[in-house]
Amino acid sequence: MRKIRLLICGVSAAAFLGLSVPVRSQRTLNVDALKLYGGTYSSDCSNPAAPRLLVVADALVVEAGGKRMIGHNVIAAPSYFGPTPPPNYVMALLSSVGAEATSLGFIVYRDRAGQYIVLDGGPRVMGALGNALATPHYRRCDNAVTTASTQPVGQRQAVSVSAQTPTSTVCGNQPFCTEVSSFSATIADFRAILQNTNSKTLTVRISFRNKLNRPLILGYVSSSAVATDDQNNRYTLSGERAVQGMGQISGNAVDSKFVLQPGESSDARFEFVWNSSGREIFGLTFQMDLAIREIEQLPGNQFRLGREHAIHYSGLGNSVVSGAPAAPPTTTASAQPTVSGGGGEVSPVTAAPQVDACSGKPRCYSAGPFVAEVTGVTPSQDVYSHHMLQVNVRFRNLMSQPVILAYVAGSGVVADNNGKRYQEMGGTTGAKGIGTVKGDQADPQFVLGPNASSNASFLLARSHAPNDPRDPIGATFGFDMTIAQLEVLSSQQIHTVREYAGTFSNLTATGGKAGDVLNKIFQGVVKK
Repeated sequence: MRKIRLLICGVSAAAFLGLSVPVRSQRTLNVDALKLYGGTYSSDCSNPAAPRLLVVADALVVEAGGKRMIGHNVIAAPSYFGPTPPPNYVMALLSSVGAEATSLGFIVYRDRAGQYIVLDGGPRVMGALGNALATPHYRRCDNAVTTASTQPVGQRQAVSVSAQTPTSTVCGNQPFCTEVSSFSATIADFRAILQNTNSKTLTVRISFRNKLNRPLILGYVSSSAVATDDQNNRYTLSGERAVQGMGQISGNAVDSKFVLQPGESSDARFEFVWNSSGREIFGLTFQMDLAIREIEQLPGNQFRLGREHAIHYSGLGNSVVSGAPAAPPTTTASAQPTVSGGGGEVSPVTAAPQVDACSGKPRCYSAGPFVAEVTGVTPSQDVYSHHMLQVNVRFRNLMSQPVILAYVAGSGVVADNNGKRYQEMGGTTGAKGIGTVKGDQADPQFVLGPNASSNASFLLARSHAPNDPRDPIGATFGFDMTIAQLEVLSSQQIHTVREYAGTFSNLTATGGKAGDVLNKIFQGVVKK
């Protein structure tokens, strides 16, 4: 097992005899971490004399044979093992022992029997503990959340308080779902484009749901996302459109557009890229890590960064996730409330029934204030060796007041079942019938009245020589795009209220009889 590398210095025997060492400017576990990992662990919970571990707010404690070792300055380190954590790994809790600040770690795992801890640390710490204490699995004996500081030496028990009221559970047994006290995050769609290209991409759509009884603002922590396959190849986010639907946090720069009302769900999309040489063996299953941070709104349109949450998924692949339906967002017939307040603990809300405005229809995306439905996909071939797909979409306003929508330039992408990618290529490609948002420019022409509908089309292309048998046209297509909800301020400035990352899977080419015949020709069904 990898050892903690903080400071490998000497650890005095006094550290395990329970002698006091002054601690300055201690770091402590937050409430969320204590709910998940705080309490008492033992190698035999039924035996009061068995060695035990205590996880308290400001310390990790090992107790055995009337002695204790105490580590202070506690931090939670979800990425302790890097991109390839061992099976059943959950979290690493790290601390420093004694004046030498030698490391002591509680590595948290979870299996079918529940949560347990394995001890880890610097060589001197592990030597002081000995094999008898270092090798057991310490199972959790209670669900108490230990929030008090460790007591002075000589007092054997750490002060515990009853566990706080547990948060409402959203994930249940749902696969690829993780949750913290304020929100859940469920992978709704996963697509890996691996064949016939050296630029391999993973497209992941995550549905976030607010569990609180107040609006919640979330942001993606820039540069925190990484995905690895089972061959240890590393995929990272690349390009300005790699994150869609959710704002990013980079240093002190905050994009606060991803606002969820109480009980509301909405999606964000992340695109990972690995530029291989073509000689490497690529994997088919993946794990992914990213950080999502809460954003608190303050008076004067100011914002403050709140808690950061490390999100981890494993076992991802086309066969196990692709095409999974997203949790349908809440839809209402009124304007979305303004975010107010911020900070402070807010009780979770019981999960309210979600309203799917698509009514289960395929080729439809429900996005709170509107729905978007694909009405047709028309293929064509131009004289410049480009194969093109025109995707026609009908938008319908679900609100009781007008809504302004716009297409986010560059966000439209189609991937076929052969791994070929269609995108904007200049010229006539892009959006038609709807305004576009590009950088600080926004066109608010696409206005829908209450319950009104209107159509737009999106033309995307890829390089393709006509009738090339080595480059077949796909039979099914996945279409991604991002739509911005705009508002016109009293100063006539245009403000982006939200962005919605829409995904449509398993599309086939349409467009009437001619389109159907053309589609069959492209798929090699009709022979000359």
